[in-house]
Amino acid sequence: MRALEDTRKMTLNELKKIKFSATRVVVNESIFKKYENDRDLMLCDEDEKYDPDVRFYSKVYGHASLESECGLLIEFSWLDIAEDYRTYTSAFDFTIYPYRELDEYGDTDIEIYYCDIINDQHVEGELMDDDEFWCVQNHALLSVIRNSDWQSAIDKVLPQAEWTDVDDGADLSQVPPGFESRCVDRNDDSSLLFYGKILAEVSNEYWPGAPWKELRLYRTIDDRYICERIRGSGASFEFIRYSAAICENIE
Repeated sequence: MRALEDTRKMTLNELKKIKFSATRVVVNESIFKKYENDRDLMLCDEDEKYDPDVRFYSKVYGHASLESECGLLIEFSWLDIAEDYRTYTSAFDFTIYPYRELDEYGDTDIEIYYCDIINDQHVEGELMDDDEFWCVQNHALLSVIRNSDWQSAIDKVLPQAEWTDVDDGADLSQVPPGFESRCVDRNDDSSLLFYGKILAEVSNEYWPGAPWKELRLYRTIDDRYICERIRGSGASFEFIRYSAAICENIE
C-alpha cells in the first residue's frame, strides 16, 4: 500500500474521465447445484407437461481491483448469476453485477484508494450534505466500473459448462463420408459432442399453439447410436425440452 501522501484530490467529473483497467480478479465462492423434481424451483409454463423436472442453481461471488494509469485503485465485490437456470448449459450463461447494487442509502461495497473526492455538488444553490454526496459518489463509482473492462476480465475466471465427448478414444484420423461434427443439447446434463451420421429423423406437423416433437437417430464413428428428442408445448411461453441418450446398439 502506498503512502498516504500519494492521495490526490479531485472532483467526481474529473474522476469519471479517468480510464481504469482490471488488474486483479478473484473468485471467492462458486455455487452450482442440481435440483430434481423440485416444484418450488420451476417456472410457470402454460403447459405443465413440458415443465422440466430438473433445475440448476448457479452463482459465483468474487472480488476485483481496477487501476488507472495515474495510480488510483478501486476495489469492489461482484456477483455472477445465471438468469435462466432451466437447463445445464444456461446455468453457465452468467450476468455479472457489482455486488449489492445501489440501495436507497448508496451502500455498494466499493472502495477507492489514493483519491480524496471533493464535494462540489450543489442542490438549490446549497452544497450537498455528506449523506447525499455519499450516494452520488457511489453512483459515480459504479459508472466508472461499468465503463472499464472488468466484465471481460471476470469472464476469464468463471466456471465453464462441460461437454461430453462421445468420441473420446475413437479413431478420428479418417472420418467416413457422411459423418459430420455434431452437437446435441440436453436440458438436464452436458451437451453431446461427436462425429455422427443421421440415420433417421421424423417430426409431427407444426400447428401454432399445438405441442410438437422432433426425433433423430445418429450413428457415431465407433458404431454406437444417439437418440435425440426435442419437444415443445406450443404455448406462448414455450419451454423446449431437449433430451438424448447414448445406446450401444440399435435394439
